[in-house]
Amino acid sequence: MEPESDPDRREGTSPTRHCRVDESAFAHVPRAPEIPVYAVMIACSKDSSPVKLNLGMGVYRTEVATRLKVLNLSKCSRLKKTPDLSAYLSLEILILEECRNLLSIDRSIGHLRRLKHLNINSCTRLQVLPIELGSLKALTELLIRNYTFYGSMSQIPSSIGALINLKCLAICGVPELTTLPDSIGMLQSLTELDISSTSIRELPYTIVNLKGLKVLKMNRSRMQKLPEAMGMLEKLEEIYGENCLRLEMIPGDIQRLHFLKILKITKTRVQNVPQLPQSLVSLCLSSTAIKKAPKITNLVSLKNLELCFTNSTSIEAFPKARTYSPCCMLQLPRFIGISSYWSRICWLKELQLIDCDKLCHLRQLPSSLRKLEVHSCNLLEVVDLCNLEDLQLLLINMCPKLVEIQGLDRLESLETLSIRGCNSLRRLPNLSNLKKLKDRLVARITSSSKR
Repeated sequence: MEPESDPDRREGTSPTRHCRVDESAFAHVPRAPEIPVYAVMIACSKDSSPVKLNLGMGVYRTEVATRLKVLNLSKCSRLKKTPDLSAYLSLEILILEECRNLLSIDRSIGHLRRLKHLNINSCTRLQVLPIELGSLKALTELLIRNYTFYGSMSQIPSSIGALINLKCLAICGVPELTTLPDSIGMLQSLTELDISSTSIRELPYTIVNLKGLKVLKMNRSRMQKLPEAMGMLEKLEEIYGENCLRLEMIPGDIQRLHFLKILKITKTRVQNVPQLPQSLVSLCLSSTAIKKAPKITNLVSLKNLELCFTNSTSIEAFPKARTYSPCCMLQLPRFIGISSYWSRICWLKELQLIDCDKLCHLRQLPSSLRKLEVHSCNLLEVVDLCNLEDLQLLLINMCPKLVEIQGLDRLESLETLSIRGCNSLRRLPNLSNLKKLKDRLVARITSSSKR
């Protein structure tokens, strides 16, 4: 007798048709993690606070909310003018980021006496700020950054000087902006000023009144010189001026900045570098016009040193550092001999040599080295590593004349080795004794010549 057939397996009948209503066919599938980009939206939906309003992603509302503290109008692509904001008297954060068609901000913004954070990033069509901006006495952060597309703003109202509590002012990616108002010197609470990617050529003389300024950024700007009396910025800790192609002068008064820790000014036309403050921890300088490298013997706290001088033939002297892990990068095309400097930097842990086109021999390196990188030294023929017992990383790339690496088989601490683009290098010693060597990449050496 044949067993009774399962009714669920009869032709045309699916077992899932008999599932209970409260069951799901995907119940056994693990739930995927939440997508980070939606984290704010999810948090907003879960927040039970009655004083919230999310107007992001093109949503636009005009409800009066006198207790509202955060108003997010980001990515409202059709917004051309902000609404009347006079009713939002409790507002502390206003976000207008990526409102790319925003042309003006309503003058009623001056009523927001509790506003602390104003974000106007990537509002590329916004040309002017209302004078009433100066009424925002509680404002601590004003962000006007344009990342992908440049903005069209050409001036900053002088009323900005009334923002007595402003700590961070960022005006970036605005090539039409050529000056800052003199009233900028009245921002006594300002700790960070960022004018990167603007056409500002010179900071107003009143800038020296910013006694609390700690960070100055002017990357990719048209700055030609720094303020003569910049030593009055007594709390300044960091100066960033990367790709300042028109910068010609660093004032001698810079040595009075006793708290300065980071000085990064690259691709400049600076001809003379004055004595620098002893407090520097990181120094990065490059110039196409300098002929004599700066004196840095007093920089005893240096941990990072990067120098690139296309016309300089020497370094005045290295400091005797008190630190334990300094890094040095030299890009000096006209250097002929460099060995005489190593005795002065016996503290060096990391060294990069880039585009040292006149360098033929690399010898007597500091025995303290842990990392050594040599890139694009076109005339380099011999590298002597005999005394580098503690070397852990060795990278030699694009040195077409290199024929010999001495002492490579003695580097018992070596963990990473990379040799590429060294077409004249015909042989390597036996590396079997290098027990710690984990990463090894050697190119352009014939197998028959390896030992």
